[in-house]
Amino acid sequence: MADDFSDPVLPDSAPPDHGKNISPEQEAALAFPDWETRTDELIEAADVWLKEVGEIDTDEHANRCDSFLTQLQEHWRTVEAGRKAEKVPHDDAGKAVQAKYVPVLDRIKKAGELLKGNLKGFLRKKEAEKAEAERVARLAAQAEQRIANEAARKAAEAETVDAVVEAEAAQKQADAKRAEAGRIERSSAGVKGDYSKKARTIRKVWTAGVTDLDKAYKHYRDREEVRECLTKLAAADARAAGKEIDIPGCRVYQKESG
Repeated sequence: MADDFSDPVLPDSAPPDHGKNISPEQEAALAFPDWETRTDELIEAADVWLKEVGEIDTDEHANRCDSFLTQLQEHWRTVEAGRKAEKVPHDDAGKAVQAKYVPVLDRIKKAGELLKGNLKGFLRKKEAEKAEAERVARLAAQAEQRIANEAARKAAEAETVDAVVEAEAAQKQADAKRAEAGRIERSSAGVKGDYSKKARTIRKVWTAGVTDLDKAYKHYRDREEVRECLTKLAAADARAAGKEIDIPGCRVYQKESG
């Protein structure tokens, strides 16, 4: 192990208080005037540690490494403070933009939500009417098909031209009724004003809810997301306990956090 390496220069003392009559950017510049140079020094020293020291196996090197890590952490906080200070006016400008537009957007959004609520009642009524019309049309189509089937049976028994013609006419009627039911099913229960580009309907998506937890777990138990979820729950319980506890099906252990 090499011993002829140089420790990084200790950071300067804390910057003086310049008062509150300066901007955040000016305060940051005064407090951290040469943080880029300091960063280069620390990174260069880190390279020396990594290349020349290698694995640490003495208290002396461990203590010196600890001091260096403290310098890195303090410098990180210094640069982070500068970033935050310089970002303040941009954050303030963003807040001003939000304050200007968000209240207006909220009013527009709320007006739309209230109107949508009123319109949904009418759309639900139209959907119910469509469902009833489709039900009636399906029943009519089924009735016509039964008539057509009976006509076909009689035509097969009679073996006459008139019976065949009657059977074919009955089948056409059944087909027409079935097509009408299909058109009703495919039709939209929405509304479309002159200003709108497309009809407005009630949007629906398929979803699911757990009714039997054990069966659902057995179905999804091999999914990685289930293992991740259980791991998070167990880890949270272990952290809350702050000691080794018994969690069925889990191993509770300590790990390095930093």
